[in-house]
This record gives sequence, structure tokens and C-alpha cells, in this order.
Amino acid sequence: MNTPKFSLILIINHDHQNYGRLIRQAQAQDYSNLEITIISNRLNTKDQYIVDFLAYSDSINRSKHLSFLKRESLASLCNEGIS
Repeated sequence: MNTPKFSLILIINHDHQNYGRLIRQAQAQDYSNLEITIISNRLNTKDQYIVDFLAYSDSINRSKHLSFLKRESLASLCNEGIS
């Protein structure tokens, strides 16, 4: 039987400043059944590459990054992450 996953959804908007620290702190958790979903909205190209690199560099491969370009609110980002 598969053990259920604990999902941590991180929302990063275009004006978020400390997203690197947020992602690294989430990846530092040692739960064996943790999955991390990073959802970004309207990031510039440099920030997009940084978030992609941080998600890819997770040593346990628990992180994934979803990027959306034109979501109007943070609530719509949360809905996308849950679905």
C-alpha cells in the first residue's frame, strides 16, 4: 500500500522577494512523505530560472515547479496548485 503524501504548496508571485529562502527551508524538511509544489505567477526570466534551478536541485526529488503567466490573484494560484 502506498503511503499518502503530505503536500506543501508554495505560492510565489512576481513581487515576492525571499522566494529562494522559502524554497530552501521547505526542502530542508525531513519528512519522508513530503511533496513540494512551487507555483509561480508572472516572474521575470531570471527569477524563473532561479526557481526552476531550486526545484531541480532538490536532492530527494520532491519538488516540482508550475509556472503561470497571467493569473489575476493569489487565490487563483492556490486553486491551480490544489487541482
